[in-house]
Amino acid sequence: NPLAICENIVLGILPELLETGYLAEGVTVTRPATDLSKMVQEVLNYAKSQPVTPPANIIPMLGASPAGVVPMTKEKVDIQINAARESGNDEYILYAANGIYPPENIAE
Repeated sequence: NPLAICENIVLGILPELLETGYLAEGVTVTRPATDLSKMVQEVLNYAKSQPVTPPANIIPMLGASPAGVVPMTKEKVDIQINAARESGNDEYILYAANGIYPPENIAE
């Protein structure tokens, strides 16, 4: 298992890439753009349920791009951050593919 050597795993949970949904072994995310909180929690809970020895720290990479298929506003960024925190994650990475992070979209 290649994950067995990882202490930290960055897990990309990017609504702009999952707009129409996602199906993988054990997890189905439908219409993530309509419920960002549920999407983040489902993906994190699935990842945390996978057997990795030793246990790895899963760090969610959350969507923060103001442009694209699912534009991220401050409210949408906050929803993702709060969902990650509710799933037990104090750490997260905000990611915008274009490298633009408008201050008005980022939680303080």
